[in-house]
Amino acid sequence: MEISKKIKEFRKSNNLTQKELGQILNVSDKTISSWEVGRNYPDLETIVAISDLFEISLDELLRGDKDMLEQITEDTQVRKVQSKKIRYMMLGLCVLVIFVLVLGYKSMYSQEVVKSSQIESIKMTDRGEILIQTNLPFYRSVEGTATSANPTDPDIMDVRIDSKIDLTMKNDESLEVHPYTFTNLKQVNVVNKYGETIKTIVIK
Repeated sequence: MEISKKIKEFRKSNNLTQKELGQILNVSDKTISSWEVGRNYPDLETIVAISDLFEISLDELLRGDKDMLEQITEDTQVRKVQSKKIRYMMLGLCVLVIFVLVLGYKSMYSQEVVKSSQIESIKMTDRGEILIQTNLPFYRSVEGTATSANPTDPDIMDVRIDSKIDLTMKNDESLEVHPYTFTNLKQVNVVNKYGETIKTIVIK
């Protein structure tokens, strides 16, 4: 017997209207009618619910309905394909999120000093070194410097300063620059990544 006839038979034997059965299975009475005349079939989850409701085995419910078995097989294959696609999409999304987080962290982790307010003072020490005191947030420390000759005057030293996120909260804000390659040093400029001078000390 086809599943359409079995659904109708079990419904009537349990004194249920199409509307009542639909309410139990969370579908409309038109859907129940469509099942009973064989226009379409319930999905696998609903078949399991029907089996539980009427207390019959899935084997008994599906036995003899070749079309239904073929549809279940096809639905199962479709679900497997969809499940794989979803897994691949989730994996791709996770990789993308990790990639974005890594890039974001790297850009936040290392930042260049770009404002004059981030430089508190510049002075020459007794040892002939340039001591730069920065004014960084409590969670950042000086990471390093890059020095070069000023493009307009080789006796002027340009200094670029990098800071990093410091989870130890040491807030190391001072650094020393060694101007040994500048024999006639007359000025030190702290410059930002745009080449703009944000702080200057004239060497007397």
